[in-house]
Amino acid sequence: MVKLALLIGLNYPNDDKLRLQSSYNDVDLVENYLVLNENFSHSNIVKLTDKYSQNKELNPNFFNIINRIKELVDKTDKDDILFLYFTGHGKQIKDENKDESDSKDEAFLPSDYKDYIISDDLFKQALIPCKANVTILYDACHSGTAFDLKYTYTLSPFVSSNNLDMKDNNKIICFSSSNDPNLSFSSVLPAENRGVKWFSNFTYYFIKHLANQNIKLTNRDLILTMRNDPLKTCINKGVISFSNIKIANSDFLDKIVEEEKIPEKPVDKKSYNTLLKIKNKLEKDVRIKNSIIQNYKNALHQKNMPNVDNFNAILYSIKD
Repeated sequence: MVKLALLIGLNYPNDDKLRLQSSYNDVDLVENYLVLNENFSHSNIVKLTDKYSQNKELNPNFFNIINRIKELVDKTDKDDILFLYFTGHGKQIKDENKDESDSKDEAFLPSDYKDYIISDDLFKQALIPCKANVTILYDACHSGTAFDLKYTYTLSPFVSSNNLDMKDNNKIICFSSSNDPNLSFSSVLPAENRGVKWFSNFTYYFIKHLANQNIKLTNRDLILTMRNDPLKTCINKGVISFSNIKIANSDFLDKIVEEEKIPEKPVDKKSYNTLLKIKNKLEKDVRIKNSIIQNYKNALHQKNMPNVDNFNAILYSIKD
């Protein structure tokens, strides 16, 4: 199994109306979380930002974004993990193919947005051939159904809307920062060395929520903890959509869990059920132990940083 990531962040530095201050920090924060907590390798993480606009290969323009997604889709197989992150401006446009209930498509603004934008239909089309398990974190305005997946849950209010007629054979889950009609925001938030930096609110609190969990969460458990977030941060305003109902029972950023199939003619159903319970308990124990191991790994990064939690370790590892 290979873990690959594409992280895209735009501050639009040459546009006074669109200029942001958070996206570069967001990308660094997400990258450090993936490396420290999810065992990604820096060499398998591609970052596209408009920080260095003169670098044509790393500029997040329309063609670079689409081509990078296609490259990653082509090189992954069914056992691989693909993580996609988008932070920047989103907008709604006219729905030309009549597949939206509100007659509006959602779109992401690349660096050459004056000539091109990336619609949800195009994102969906680029991922159709993908065999890998895909997790998407999408922090932009109007991002709720940015990939047009089969099942959608808004957390506040907690409402599900499912397109059961949609044919969807992918294994994709997307965590979005806002409902389709709503905006997303950034703020000055605590950073390393008791300083502050601009971060996108949803990204910051989503990563903080993940980093400080004691055990590995399934996507279903993650959705519930986001919904019931005791600190009432913006993560309980998010939207979760996915293409396959099985992905809800899979661990976050892990392979999809296939359903257990009970033999049609079990020799001893009672014994089978007993063994199944034992198996489930052992898998839970393994997840807990893996989480403990991960915490020890994180502690190695913190040995010179007393009294900081796991999320602060990630913040401390961001390099300007």
